[in-house]
Amino acid sequence: MKVVLGAFERRRKYFEDWRRYVDELCVFARRWYSDARIIVFGSVVKGGYDVLSSDIDVLVVTERAPSDVWEIARFRVSVQDFFGDPAIPFELYVVSSEQYEGWYKRFIDKYVEVY
Repeated sequence: MKVVLGAFERRRKYFEDWRRYVDELCVFARRWYSDARIIVFGSVVKGGYDVLSSDIDVLVVTERAPSDVWEIARFRVSVQDFFGDPAIPFELYVVSSEQYEGWYKRFIDKYVEVY
């Protein structure tokens, strides 16, 4: 039970103050992708998220979006290292403007563009 409560408390801080953590993510992401636009979508924006089962969906839109899955994985691990939390609840998508316009924009009905 203590493990579940610990996980809940650790995740809850990100959801309750998601804008602050996304602002920090923006600064970090710009070090990797200087032209990055950061778009948050999903349950955290719509409301109704569940701390234990939801995540914070974040699009990093950049013209330098890698096609190599290992490069995207390195970025994700670097984000975990930056926050000092391997279980940070960000679900990160690194995409080009073309991918965003052609795919993601079609099904994202509510979002917050942070940067």
